[in-house]
Amino acid sequence: MNDIQEQGDLFSLEGAGAGRDMCPTAATVRHPAPFSSFREFVNSLPSGCEMSTEEFQITNLIFQRGQQDGFYITIREIGEAIGLTDRDIKATVRRLRRELLLPVIASRRPPYGYRIARTIAEFEEWEKTFKGEMLDGLTTLYRLKRHNWPALVGQARIEIDLEVKN
Repeated sequence: MNDIQEQGDLFSLEGAGAGRDMCPTAATVRHPAPFSSFREFVNSLPSGCEMSTEEFQITNLIFQRGQQDGFYITIREIGEAIGLTDRDIKATVRRLRRELLLPVIASRRPPYGYRIARTIAEFEEWEKTFKGEMLDGLTTLYRLKRHNWPALVGQARIEIDLEVKN
């Protein structure tokens, strides 16, 4: 288990950022949502599954803000709190979802920002938006190719790897 030290409203993880060891396998990261606290989530991680400093800080901030219904934390607020760019924050959130399987959801309408999904309904609402964005991107890719390089249409195949890689 990870050693967490409480520091006011924040927590620090002993050795956070000392190096990124991937979880032994993605299948071993099993923790039921919702988590009642940041501490509960970190303690649910299997031994050997460490968080980077950025993952730790962002997860902590998302948990702090998301404890109340309807509250999200914006990318701007995260950036101001820990000094990361929007691009770095988005990349870290993708890793939290993909590698640590943390159900971080995002809202594209007020209130904007990130939070941890606390119910299946919250997750499913975000899932619709997430799938829609992926399908919109694939549709745009197809239409651009069809318009600009019609000879290539139908030749390419998109392979999707649904397995989380170590």
